[in-house]
Amino acid sequence: MIKRKFLYKSILITALLSSWYSVSWGCDSVMSGTNYRVESGFLSAVGGETGSTNYQIMQSNMEPIFILASVCLPNDVDCDAWTADVDCDDNDYTVNPAGTEIVNNGKDDDCNPATPVNTASGLGLNQPLPGFNASLQVSVDGANPGVGLVKYRYSRERLTFASTAISSISASGGTATITGTGNATRTGGASCTGCPFTVTIVEDSPDGTSISINNGAYFKDPASGTRALTSGNFNQTGQ
Repeated sequence: MIKRKFLYKSILITALLSSWYSVSWGCDSVMSGTNYRVESGFLSAVGGETGSTNYQIMQSNMEPIFILASVCLPNDVDCDAWTADVDCDDNDYTVNPAGTEIVNNGKDDDCNPATPVNTASGLGLNQPLPGFNASLQVSVDGANPGVGLVKYRYSRERLTFASTAISSISASGGTATITGTGNATRTGGASCTGCPFTVTIVEDSPDGTSISINNGAYFKDPASGTRALTSGNFNQTGQ
């Protein structure tokens, strides 16, 4: 049972005889995940510890059920003691400025976009067409993107790409996106100097990747979504 620690007023709730009283998360309600059937008697505040209120349901056999509850602050939908002006997700009580950041869960648990530092690294191979291999190498740290690198090779088109500057890296929920500029060449073909690129890496089994050079005008694989690796692996950290 979760004990909440932020009471700012007392309340009195009276349940009807022989009725179900729904006990659920929410403001001005008893906070637990269970329905209790009140056979007789009442549900009332009967005092409690500092920072909480003990609510007691008196059953027909006079065996009391105690549950801990609290009352929400004004403008605090998720009842986590952080009001909406500072809580970056006021519909999720696990997310607030006192939260602990959990990597790759898709949430900004501590309401700090700077944590954790976004990173992506690894080497992966796939086959855009049967018999033709492509390789992607990535090493980017959001704390120092200037020293990061992205390299790509594709045998069918005799294409080589190397980043010259990393503009950004974002990572959330197992998907990392890296943008920047770089130089691409095709043996015996046109080159692309200082062209923008975007690389996406998706954690999966196996991982998936995509790359677009010059907004897809020079090269893009795959046409949509990501292509699964045939070997290799990428690691990433993010929200």
